[in-house]
Order: sequence, then structure tokens, then C-alpha cells
Amino acid sequence: MNKSAGQIERATRLCAVLATVVFISSALAYLYLDRVNVTRLDFWLIYDTCLTRSWLKSALLKYTSHSLFFPSFIWLADFHFFHGNQELLAFVGITLLCSSVALLLIPMWRDKMLELNGKIAATLILIVGNFWMGRSFVIAYGGFNCIYSLMMCGVALAFIWVPAMQTDSPRFWLAASLVIVGGFIASFSFSGGFACWPTLLLLAWCLRLPRRTFVLLVGAAFVAVVLFVMMPYRGAPLHAASEATISSRVLVQLEWLCQLVGTPVSYAAAAWYTRSSKLAASPLLSLWCGAAGLSLAGLVVFPKIVQRNLGKGRLELMGLALLSFSLFAIILVVIGRATLFRLDPGRISATWYFFWSALFWASLLMLTIHYCESRKWLTWPVLLGAVAIPIFAFPSHYQEGVRYRYIRFSAERAATSLINGACDTEKVKILFRSPDHVYRVAAQLRERRLDMFASGLQDWIGLRYTALFNGHQRAEGLKGSCRVQTLVRCDNGDAAARVVGWARRHKGQAPQTLAIVDPNGVICGVARSTSTNKCVNTVFFGNRFINSSFLGYIRNYDTRLQYSVHSADDKTVSIEVIPVQAQQSATR
Repeated sequence: MNKSAGQIERATRLCAVLATVVFISSALAYLYLDRVNVTRLDFWLIYDTCLTRSWLKSALLKYTSHSLFFPSFIWLADFHFFHGNQELLAFVGITLLCSSVALLLIPMWRDKMLELNGKIAATLILIVGNFWMGRSFVIAYGGFNCIYSLMMCGVALAFIWVPAMQTDSPRFWLAASLVIVGGFIASFSFSGGFACWPTLLLLAWCLRLPRRTFVLLVGAAFVAVVLFVMMPYRGAPLHAASEATISSRVLVQLEWLCQLVGTPVSYAAAAWYTRSSKLAASPLLSLWCGAAGLSLAGLVVFPKIVQRNLGKGRLELMGLALLSFSLFAIILVVIGRATLFRLDPGRISATWYFFWSALFWASLLMLTIHYCESRKWLTWPVLLGAVAIPIFAFPSHYQEGVRYRYIRFSAERAATSLINGACDTEKVKILFRSPDHVYRVAAQLRERRLDMFASGLQDWIGLRYTALFNGHQRAEGLKGSCRVQTLVRCDNGDAAARVVGWARRHKGQAPQTLAIVDPNGVICGVARSTSTNKCVNTVFFGNRFINSSFLGYIRNYDTRLQYSVHSADDKTVSIEVIPVQAQQSATR
């Protein structure tokens, strides 16, 4: 009997390790494949400020009630030394994300009181909670990932060192310094990081730390709040907290809190069903899931507050710390965004809040693992339960990975319109809610050769195609078709044509860059393809993407002229051309 139980335990342990490897491998693959390599969303506001102010002034501003002081130096350095390379930001963000998770895992793996099965199960849960693509609004875009992951690095640093702030500890002042530094990094990377201060006070209380620890933490938190209040806004703040508090009843805010906590569960469950959109949008399911989660959290946290008996086990410490931190952060969201939720209840289920609620559920499961550790008969059932979590989350993980591939391609098409100086609002709206703001900031990026303008494709327009690459041309076996899809306008007010089509070279390869020329051989626009490797397309995206499609624009479009397309890759222009078919139905 014991032999059979041991075999079951080893088999379950192997399944947990394989599940961890598969999940994190797929997540890293999606983060790499779905990385958005152009400026997007609120970074059009941030970059507008960075381009018109000094390093320090732009770093000290608050953006929509958030201080981005520490992460701002990442993109400021990128601006000044790497031409605003968004791909670099993506890799920095992924590195910071992995670092924050590693910081949380190290104490647990060094804990000699924790059995191997508990370590494996906790690692799996923490990996799923942090790398689930349901959080892709944050982690799939380099700039946001830098902000949130740097905040989590500061939080992890503070949580690791807070137990060392004992009176008899020889490393008290070192620990105190690192805890305060971590708290400041978290607070001034993103406003949600301020949730670390009440969390640190809660941990200090449960650990029975000396009075001077509380004095130091309260003093540091007070200084952080004062500095935050003194920092100027970039424009007016979105919504004042006092207005939000007055505008909503406590019971309504409690309902929002439950929905915010429970939405990831309903979202993950919805991915298993055909009519998933109705299930995912169900506020009732989110409400009950959130209420259950908060009830379980209360059963865990309140006894620790009353008894003040937080042990030396690092799994319990990290679980309680992350649970409290995520809960305090969600409460800050409810208070700070109450007016928005009242005006638009649909915002409660927005995926950008999954960053906090996924962390809440991961930490709650970590504490469950801790409490099951002392019961030997629960060893392999706990591992089996941990394996069930990535299985439950994987359909939504996959769907978000596919969805953000579409978003990446849409963003690159919008960037192509900006490179050509075409005002294609239909495409540009994926980048930011205000196309006019995008056009204005894009002009500054073009002037300084930043971001999508760093490669210099915009300089091709107006040149003869024979002047590219010192006139190097050869047969590429180019074939395909393209047509004018619709008419838009140029930045100078003239007509422009959006061209779509497909192209392949020898061996079925899709050209990445193409030049659109007029009958005189003058380049009047560029096109870029959105291709995906066949193997990658099959394994990660279920063959959902066409590998040879491209989109481009013709500036100063004249319906009387016949335009053609050359491939322009590998410092070579193709001899073959693809004629552009005019569409009489195209309208401005």
C-alpha cells in the first residue's frame, strides 16, 4: 500500500513539474511572439511629455494619478540611446517579470521546513498566477510590463526582508533599509504599489516585530505619501478620490470589490464554453466567485491578526503578504475608480485589473498548500489540485495568446500608416483612443527618428527604387496580388490609398518590406507584411494567421496611374513586380 502511494505521489510530482514547464514555456513564447513593437495606449501621452520636457521633469510628473518615476528612466534611456526601441522595452519587461517571480520563489525554495511537494505545488501556482495570459493587457506590452514588474520587484524585496527586522537581528538596519527601498520602488513605479505599506504593517504585527519597526514603516509610508501628493500632475487628474467616495455607497463598492476579485475565475471558466462571451460577462458569477474568495481570505487573515502567530515558514509568509497586498491594491482600485465604475459598470470586468485579482487567487492557493502541508495524507491530492489549476486556466491562456497576436499585427499595420504619413483613423485607433494625438506625437517621433521611424523606411518615399541598396537588384521569384482597398488622406491633405494583398518569394517566404512605385519608378509608399513561421503558427496559434499578407499605402494617389510593388528585403530589390489593382469602389 505504501509502495503504491509512493508511486502515485512521484507520478503526481512529475505531472506538476511538467505542467510548470509547459505553462511557463508557453507563456514566454506568447510574450515573445505577441510583443507589441510600436508605441501604444497611454504611452502616447507619456512620450508626448518626455519629448517636450527634461528627464527629471518628465519623471516627476504623475500620469492619471500614477507616479512612474522609477520605470520612466527605462524608456527615457531607451529614447536617448536606442531610438525608442519598443522591442527592447518588451525584453526588459519580460526580464523584470521573471525577476519578480524569482524573488518570490527564492525564499520558499530555501525554506527547509517546506517539503519538496509543497515547493513544487507553490511554484506551479505562482507561475500560473504571474504568467497567465489573461494578464496580457499588462505583461504583453513592454512599457506596462516594465511598470508593473518593477513595482513587483520592489514589493518582493520588501517582503523578503521584513522578517529580519527583529530586535535581536544583527541585520536589522540592513533589513530596514532594503524594506524601505523596496517600498519606495513599488510606490513610485505605480500607485498600486502603495498597497505594500499597509501590507508591511500587517506582516510586522503578525510577526510580533518590535515597536521601532512600526515607527520606521509608518514614517516611511508618511514620507512616501507626502512626496506623492507634492508631485505635479500631467494635466488634471482623472477623478478625485473624494468624489469617488461620495458618489458610491459602501455596499455598492463591496459588490464591485467582489466582482473585481471574481472576474478572472469567470473569465477562465468561460473559455471552456462555446458561448463564452455571455458567461465571461456575467456579473453574477464574478460576484459569487469574488465573495467566496474574499470569505476564504478572511478566514486566513483575521486569525493571524488576532493571534499574531505568523510562523517562520516562508510559504505562509509570502502567501499572506501577496494576499494582503493584492487585496489592498484592489481596494485602492475600487476607491479610486468608483466614479468610472458608476458611469460605466462594464469597466469592472476590464482585463487590466486581472493583474491584481490573479495574484489574489494565486496567493490564496499558496496558503491552502501551506495549511495542507502538515497533513501527510493530503500531499499528493494537493499536488493534483495544483496541476488542475493550469489545466483550468489554459484555454483562456491560449485564447489571449491568439488575441494579442492579432493586436500586435493591428498595431504594426497602424505603424505602417504612420510611416507613410497616411491618416488612416480606422487603423490608428488601435494605438490610442485619440488619433489626432497620435498624429501629433508621431510627427515628433518622425523628426527625431524614434520608434517606428528609427529604421528610416519613411526616407524611401520620393526616391527611385533603383537607388535603394546601391541599385542591388535580383530575381526573387516574387509573386502575389494586391489591390487598393480604400482611400484615406495624407498628412498634407492629399489623397492616399490603402493597399492590401499577399506576396511570396522563392521557397514560399513572405517578404517583410515592400516598396510601392509609380510608373516612373519613384517610390510613393512602403508596405510591410505580418508573417508567422509555419511551425509557430501551427503549434501556438492553430493556423489562424495568413503568412503572406501585407498592407501599405500610396501617397498622393492618382487613379490614372498604374502602381506596382517590389520586395525590398535583405538589401535587395526584386526585379519582379506585383501590379496594384485599382478599385473603382474605393471611397475616401
